Amino acid sequence: MKCVRVGSTAKTAVREFLALLPEAEDRQIYLEHGMSSIFEFAAKLGGVSKQHVLLALRLDKRFENLPQLKQALLSAEVPVHKLARVASVVTKDNQEFWLAQSKLLTQQALETLVRDTKSMRTHVSNPNKMTEIQKVAQSDELQLAPDVRQELLEMQNKGLDVSQLLRELLQERKQKIQQENQQIAQELEEKEPSNFSSIFNGVRLTLYSP
Repeated sequence: MKCVRVGSTAKTAVREFLALLPEAEDRQIYLEHGMSSIFEFAAKLGGVSKQHVLLALRLDKRFENLPQLKQALLSAEVPVHKLARVASVVTKDNQEFWLAQSKLLTQQALETLVRDTKSMRTHVSNPNKMTEIQKVAQSDELQLAPDVRQELLEMQNKGLDVSQLLRELLQERKQKIQQENQQIAQELEEKEPSNFSSIFNGVRLTLYSP
């Protein structure tokens, strides 16, 4: 269908536009267009939020000594939000692995792999730390602020199921974090700026013209 084709093209254009922003910032291309900052430039020409601009600029600096990830960012080979997921675990020695995983895995699967990798690193670097965490989890002692402990005791004395209440609060927190992550990813994937193709081509021409 035409709408699917157009939507796919728009996603690709946004990804490529984000990839051009670090160089546009370095060369201050926005001044040539009568704008005061890269944020104004990105918003007006590409419909890209300040949050996404900052992400692209941070990744550009983070990958300064990681040529494979740097190239993936500047070429728009991998979506920015996926590169952001691996930024905390990638090194010179493993950049090829994480680049491959970023291309292969879905965002959710990539997040799980990154989380597991961090957990494994913590255990290897300090196995005693994991042991202490396990001891606390298995003990009957929970470090709470005095006012929080008192309020929970009062609720329990009134016959309320404090454990269930805490479960519900924790679940709400998990859902909120998940929704926020999904919203950021969706904005990157689904944003379709108006008349983007012509704008994007003009910016690319400006960047790469002699």
